Amino acid sequence: MNKYNGERGFGTIRPADPRLPDVFVHHSRILGTGFRHLLPEEPVEFEIEENTAKNRLEAVNVRPPAHRKKGRVRTFDRPKGYGFITPDDGTADLFFHHTRILPYKKNGRMTAEDGEVVWFEEQAGKDGRMVAVRVKRQDSRTPLARFADMGAEDEWLPQLAAKAEKESWQHSVRADTHTDYPILRSYLLYTFARLEKEDRESPGRKIAIGRDGNRPVACFNTGLVTPNQEEIFALFGSKPSGNDGRNWKLAGFHAASDHRMLGKFEVFPELVDYFDDPGVLLYDRRRELYIDVDHVLDDNISRFPKELQDQKFLARQSLVAAKAQTQQRVYRNYKTAVPQFYQGEIQLLLPLCLLRPGVADLALVVSSKEGQYRGDTILTLDMAYSNARLLCRPDSDWLKP
Repeated sequence: MNKYNGERGFGTIRPADPRLPDVFVHHSRILGTGFRHLLPEEPVEFEIEENTAKNRLEAVNVRPPAHRKKGRVRTFDRPKGYGFITPDDGTADLFFHHTRILPYKKNGRMTAEDGEVVWFEEQAGKDGRMVAVRVKRQDSRTPLARFADMGAEDEWLPQLAAKAEKESWQHSVRADTHTDYPILRSYLLYTFARLEKEDRESPGRKIAIGRDGNRPVACFNTGLVTPNQEEIFALFGSKPSGNDGRNWKLAGFHAASDHRMLGKFEVFPELVDYFDDPGVLLYDRRRELYIDVDHVLDDNISRFPKELQDQKFLARQSLVAAKAQTQQRVYRNYKTAVPQFYQGEIQLLLPLCLLRPGVADLALVVSSKEGQYRGDTILTLDMAYSNARLLCRPDSDWLKP
């Protein structure tokens, strides 16, 4: 594969024969059903036809090579960045790393969802065991992008930011050069993914369908508010599903009292739910805290400060010392523990000060297991803030945008 525009449904394929020019490909010529698309570096087989009217070569019967396999993601751990695929042919589950997922877009770390269909190849890993590589998600768009045509991000993101109560949506540790609103983008995408899941369990409560005259409309509660504390809703108009499978198109972000919202819905949809017991948001000082030091160092040393990345022994010593300081800090101020939501449970984020006292370098992710707290992984501060912002704007003296 060479280039492909997933929004417009066409691109070019670079043939294996270097003497041939790039070949035009249209989504309708890709074999399969549903959302058909190609990704950079994705291997494909195809036949070539000459389009004399347009004076170009075109690919037809585009399909994955015979050696590629199909399967489902059994599980994927997003913070740790790896998971397992169950092949359709009944062979043993295969490990795969996030770096082996073919990217839908150039920017951002690739991820996967439990239960989704994927194509992949097998390859021997460093230890000799077979692993999955060149993993293609059947539809790697986010749930929101599959639900509606949002238009250009550089248009709707500033609109939502201007509508909402003022807050910083840019990372302070490492600024995102691709957008001024990376935290807001992450917030809305993950909020909708959760809302969609909840709406499947109770249709209409989280994604409302209404009417604007004879036209269907839809909306969901963004969880954000205006400076006057009015709830903000994402409003969608209907559209033909077309080749992208989407039935809705973004019509804007509006407060509940806006005339564009009035009279269209019997009731407005509810906020996203993340927990039933508010007690899970607080750190229980009676519980012992353990850190999986080996996993943190072996799998996430790249997240440590540069001064420690090549000094694993010093990194270990710093981590052990930081744990004791973190416990004292959370004992003095319960707001030190910042809640986040991940894979159906509330976790707590604790600061790890590795280089300077009182200045957090990383966030320790703590889960409640069998009456104890276990720190299984670490996040950069930018990652931690984006995760925590799903629940609310963190009120913390160490985790800030």
